[in-house]
Amino acid sequence: MASRVTMTPFAVVLLMFISTYGSFVKVANGQNNTWCIARPSAEQTVLQNNIDFACSNGVDCSVLASGQACSLPDTIINHASVVMNLYYSANGRQPYTCSFANSG
Repeated sequence: MASRVTMTPFAVVLLMFISTYGSFVKVANGQNNTWCIARPSAEQTVLQNNIDFACSNGVDCSVLASGQACSLPDTIINHASVVMNLYYSANGRQPYTCSFANSG
């Protein structure tokens, strides 16, 4: 009998960064989920623009505040990936909602 593995949000984000260098990641958990994450090669100013855009367009960015669920690791690429994925999810997971000036 197969056992079910659960991962923390941090583990999922870490897995995404390890397994890809760009926009969409398919999670092998028996479901066909996709995620939108920042490209490691993206410039920090672009990533900050992505954060600003998503946070001003309906994404609840309070999850990034110190002590909240997605505050750590406290790096711009991780914070950008969180809000980019939240924006992507909130907008129907359409490929065009993960472009972010070609940084997702």
